[in-house]
Amino acid sequence: NTSLTNDHTGLTGTARYVRMNGTARGTAFGYSVYELEVYGIIPVPSNLATGKPVTVTSSEAGANVAANAVDGQYETRWSSLYTDAQSLTVDLGNTYAVNRVKISWEAAYGKDYTVQYSTDGSNWSTAKTVSGNTNLTNDHTGLTGTARYVRMNATARGTAYGYSIYELEVYGTLVTTVNQAPVVSLTSPANNATSNAPASVTISANASDSDGSVTKVDFYNGSTLLNSDNTAPYTFTWTNVAAGTYSLTARATDNSGAGTTSSAVSITVNAVVVVNQAPVVSLTSPANNATSNAPASVTISANASDSDGSITKVDFYNGSTLLNSDNTAPYTFTWTNVSAGTYSLTARATDNSGAGTTSSAVSITVNAVVLNSCSSIAQYTENGGYTAGSKVKNNGRQYECKPYPYSGWCNGAAWAYGPGVGSYWSDAWLDKGSCTARSGSSTSVDMSTTTESVSVSPNPASDFITINASESSSVSVFNAQGMEVISEIEVAPNGNLNLIVLTSGIYYIRVNTAGSLITKTIVKL
Repeated sequence: NTSLTNDHTGLTGTARYVRMNGTARGTAFGYSVYELEVYGIIPVPSNLATGKPVTVTSSEAGANVAANAVDGQYETRWSSLYTDAQSLTVDLGNTYAVNRVKISWEAAYGKDYTVQYSTDGSNWSTAKTVSGNTNLTNDHTGLTGTARYVRMNATARGTAYGYSIYELEVYGTLVTTVNQAPVVSLTSPANNATSNAPASVTISANASDSDGSVTKVDFYNGSTLLNSDNTAPYTFTWTNVAAGTYSLTARATDNSGAGTTSSAVSITVNAVVVVNQAPVVSLTSPANNATSNAPASVTISANASDSDGSITKVDFYNGSTLLNSDNTAPYTFTWTNVSAGTYSLTARATDNSGAGTTSSAVSITVNAVVLNSCSSIAQYTENGGYTAGSKVKNNGRQYECKPYPYSGWCNGAAWAYGPGVGSYWSDAWLDKGSCTARSGSSTSVDMSTTTESVSVSPNPASDFITINASESSSVSVFNAQGMEVISEIEVAPNGNLNLIVLTSGIYYIRVNTAGSLITKTIVKL
């Protein structure tokens, strides 16, 4: 050897004495050693606590965790926070007659503490009380008592640090007991109970275990397992039971595997011949004779029930055409992109026995909407040779050249007389309304061809509409169903009519002026 540091690792063997036996010097001098270091493991004798689950009230940050106190080695340790009230508890896994508890402290020892026993982890008894301890090894022998859980419950530290234990050792003998089987009884159905097929039978049981716990209850018909329940209340509903006589029992199993079977209960299920009752069904929406504009979105809903069974589906029809089926309540379907026309809607309900019933029909009308009523009207151009009654479109609206002597201005400069945009356009032109969004109802007025001297604008309108008339007029408004919603309001020449009170939809405006009665169709936005 020529090295001044020799670190011999991986050695094996057991020893109480270790010797460096030199046989040849490396220099002319003798042997000189700074330090002889010896490392090894001091095993803990076999004890009940080794490797068992352990819990503590606190642990100091770092490697000194709770499990070190029961790992079977005197080289590792658990250490607590630096406060007096601390405890360490080990679960032995079984119940033992514990006669010895040994605690090997690190320098941070416990001055006052108790050794406590428990069989359930909740109720504790004191096996040893220690006061004023100054020793680092406390070997408590001759103890009595039974325990599954052993706890060191410290109340005063011996140093300014916390509590630190190299090893907690527990010794004793296993306590053997004879497991008591559970008890079980059926609480329903009653013995000799009867019902009609197909029957639904609720089977319930009470079960308990005096020295443990019930892990499951099995329900049987004869030797046939029907169902298992692992938690109280123990119950099971046996459905669609055919006609016959049945013997029901419940078997409870405890946490040690012991089982007990209840007394049998006999029940009878009678065969019954029943005449199926057809379901009832009615449409709840839309309302009969309801109207909307194309392309429409129509929500069709129905109520359906069956007095002696259940509804399996509701079919929605337009005439004989199936639109959709719904298998669960609430029964509804939204029919989208419905084109203009009149439709007859029905719903047909089918029950679980196949019987069906069709509702009364509901009629709805979907009106066509003219999206561009100006498609056939020429675009206005400056000095276009217009005469009285000439029609043009400009900026999405339609206009009509006024009668003589105003008609000459219809051919004036666009900056002055361009319809809707010129500074003086209203001297030459009548505003005949919007080119878009007018209902195709049979009572509407085709503004692209009318020659009437009264017009309304804008159309569609939001809150106000102008009655374009040279004289005052009496105005009434009717909804799409023909009901009067605004009654005979006097409007000044070219005055405004307030529509704020109306909801969105199609309306008819009747204008009575100078003895003439004129009807216009408008769209309220």
